[in-house]
Amino acid sequence: MFIKAQLASLSASIIDYSTFLLLNKLFHVPGQFATAAGVTAGGIFNFTINRRWVFAGTEKSRWNQILRYILVWCGNFCLNVGGYKVLSHAVNWDPAFIKVLVSVIVGISYNYILQKRFVFK
Repeated sequence: MFIKAQLASLSASIIDYSTFLLLNKLFHVPGQFATAAGVTAGGIFNFTINRRWVFAGTEKSRWNQILRYILVWCGNFCLNVGGYKVLSHAVNWDPAFIKVLVSVIVGISYNYILQKRFVFK
C-alpha cells in the first residue's frame, strides 16, 4: 500500500507542480496563487486515485471519506500555501524549488499519515 500511495502522490505532485509552473512561469501568476491552484488540482486527482486504487474505498464509505479528505486537504492547502509564503519571504530561492521543497515536507510529514489513518482507514 505504501508504494501505491507514493506513486499516487507522485502523480498528484506532477499535476500540482505542472499547474504551478504553467501559471507562475508562463502566465506570471504570483507564487502563492499558483501554489493554491496547483494544490487544488493535485488534491482532486489525489483523492480520486487514492480512493479507487490505493485504499480501495467502498460506495458505503464514499461520503465519509470525502468529508475527511476535505478536512485533511484544507490543512494540506494551508501548510503548502503558508509554507510557500513564509519560505519565499525568508530566502531568495527560485520559486519552483521552494514549491517542491514545501510539497515534499508536507507530503511526508502530513498527507500520507492522515490519509492512511484518518481518511481511508
